[in-house]
Amino acid sequence: MASCSTVQQMRVPDSKNLQLPLPTLREQQDVVATLDAMRDETIELGVIRSRKLAALAELKKFLLHQAFSGAL
Repeated sequence: MASCSTVQQMRVPDSKNLQLPLPTLREQQDVVATLDAMRDETIELGVIRSRKLAALAELKKFLLHQAFSGAL
């Protein structure tokens, strides 16, 4: 449906006849459910990462204290 000599274009009136395949409502709902689950998992992984970084910072602080106090 494209025309023109140098750049292919579609005329606006032709867009009324354009047919786009769409997933069924069930497929769309499945995609949304999958994305929601991935979002929730990503948030949980972020929380776990933050906890681990905090624990590592505390461990570093402890080890430095031990090293400088001669306990190591």
